[in-house]
Amino acid sequence: RRLGHGSRQAWSAPPWPWPMVDVPPQREAPRPTGARCRLRAAAGKAGIQKALPPPAPAPGRVGAAMADVTFGFRPLEVPKDAKSHTPSLDAFEQQQRLMQWGLEQPYVPTLKPPCPRANPHSPQPATLTRNTHPCPPFPMRSLKVTKLQFVRAFKRGLADEFMQELFSCDAVREFLGAAGNHVESVDYEDRRCSVKNLEFFDRIAAEPQIVAPSGHIRRCMDEDVDGKVLSDEVQKVLIDPSSEHYDLYGEDERGEVIFRLLRLLCGGGAMAQTSESFPDYLDTLRKLYRDVVSVAKDRATAEIKVTTVAFEVRLTPSLTIILMQDPNPDLPNPNSKVKGLAGSVELFPAGAQPTHSLCLALVDPLRKHVTLLHMAHAPIW
Repeated sequence: RRLGHGSRQAWSAPPWPWPMVDVPPQREAPRPTGARCRLRAAAGKAGIQKALPPPAPAPGRVGAAMADVTFGFRPLEVPKDAKSHTPSLDAFEQQQRLMQWGLEQPYVPTLKPPCPRANPHSPQPATLTRNTHPCPPFPMRSLKVTKLQFVRAFKRGLADEFMQELFSCDAVREFLGAAGNHVESVDYEDRRCSVKNLEFFDRIAAEPQIVAPSGHIRRCMDEDVDGKVLSDEVQKVLIDPSSEHYDLYGEDERGEVIFRLLRLLCGGGAMAQTSESFPDYLDTLRKLYRDVVSVAKDRATAEIKVTTVAFEVRLTPSLTIILMQDPNPDLPNPNSKVKGLAGSVELFPAGAQPTHSLCLALVDPLRKHVTLLHMAHAPIW
């Protein structure tokens, strides 16, 4: 290579490392794909301007018939590393608390009776084998949570059709332990879901007559409220309208989902043994609330907001599906809140107390998931 006017010198590489120069990469425009882009390409080759067909309208509309609205509910699989749809409650400590509060049925291994010998002269003796199946369930229903996925976008105007199809789903009927036919209507009410932390219950913890500074719950004389014996001050604040501290929370605040869940945990099931520590209830509540409620960040304000839309099915002492054709006057509750087209199916056990029972449908419109939480409080005596 000629480096001067008349001299020829061998070119040598500069010493290593070579100076690095930041060159901005040249980004190519993404190549369009899909049926619409192929249509554009075909139209360009032909040299014509061909209008794209409009997108197909979404099936159904607000106020449409039930046959036109299909959400396509299907059960959501449990995560591989979890045992249930509430993985935060799968820990041994949380399971022990739920069993203590009567919200979880224990699984106790039992012994099978000795197997009879087919041949009395057989050398193989009869042995006792351990049965891995759970023991017979108690005559009560524990707290149950399941999740389903749907394909159609959820809108407030379609809430009636949504709840109707949800309770008509075979997976939900199997989850509730009932089998029946198509549900005509579901009586429900909206529930607020806006609380994002446990500071909501600081008013209870700040009352020394309810919770001691050490976190222990103050005890009180047993009092029966709608078939439930209340034995501490926290239960009375949450359940008993005659409590002197009942006005700590207004009616709108008592309609919050997190308040309903704490009331369920503190009340417990039919065989509940209350806890002496208020932080134990808050710890389990925090884990349960995190598993069933969804949040998202607002892009405009960067604020965390709750995206879950909550509905609560109104319970009656015996919530059943009533015959719409040829009604039966001998049914235990002819003014039920859930009505079906045919068949008579008990969704909640006879004698279930509506004050202490709960059935929530928590909808996540972004992920298109719905969480169904069910607890029927039925006395066993």
